[in-house]
Amino acid sequence: MLKLVEEGRLDLDGQASDYLPEFGAVLKPPGPVSVRQLLTHESGLPDFSLPLLASGRWEELAGRPLSLEQQLGLAATRPWDGRLARIFDYSRSNYAALALIVERLRGQDIGRVLAADIAGPLGLTATTLGGPRPAGMVHGYVTIEGTPQDAAAPAWLAEAPSNGAVSTVQEVNRFYAALLQGRLLDPDTVTAMKGGYSQYYGFALRRWNNTCNNRFYYGLPGDVDGYGTVAMTSEDGSKQLAMTVAYPPGPPTLGVNPVLFEMQDVAQEAMNSLC
Repeated sequence: MLKLVEEGRLDLDGQASDYLPEFGAVLKPPGPVSVRQLLTHESGLPDFSLPLLASGRWEELAGRPLSLEQQLGLAATRPWDGRLARIFDYSRSNYAALALIVERLRGQDIGRVLAADIAGPLGLTATTLGGPRPAGMVHGYVTIEGTPQDAAAPAWLAEAPSNGAVSTVQEVNRFYAALLQGRLLDPDTVTAMKGGYSQYYGFALRRWNNTCNNRFYYGLPGDVDGYGTVAMTSEDGSKQLAMTVAYPPGPPTLGVNPVLFEMQDVAQEAMNSLC
């Protein structure tokens, strides 16, 4: 998105409907929604995951592809909560809308855009969105009625820009180092991504306290059925940690697995121990 801003093709304060004419007709928001609000998760756009999980058994959903348009179609079945607008409320649907905007402006699907604009220039040969899962992928599992189910490659994630990408911890670190060192975007743009001093989440960058220099680490924690990942990088990109785990098998959930909070604590302590 911010590459498009730098190219003068996108205005963060423009309305989502300016770039996606069907946005208002399909989703029926209670008021105007800007591109910036989608990026900061302050749009109030309902998350499509809840109606998705309610639409069938997990093992059936896992084999069903889900396009970006279908993701937003599911979001449209949920009522908007006006209280959630203009406060942080994470929704995977925001990324579906953002990816569609990218596709309209670039004229290619989001997987190809990410490959051309990010993975290719940085030499991230193992990082993809869409396509077959790699043979050496670690397998995570969920438990359905007491039976473990492989969660490594559910079809609905193949086109999910929120959490469908596959990578390695080495390439995750390489990406964040390049981003924070200004090798992907202009320094002023990277500063904007970090958000204000009172915010802990900017444009897809979470921050943690760096006690070594009273500054911050940047990156993201995140999870999906079967897996949790934390990536943390110092502001100058010189000190990094990325780790991922296959969770102990449990039932599918929309909430954050408590293990992820423990992973963040361990990661921050490890980074600060390197002072």
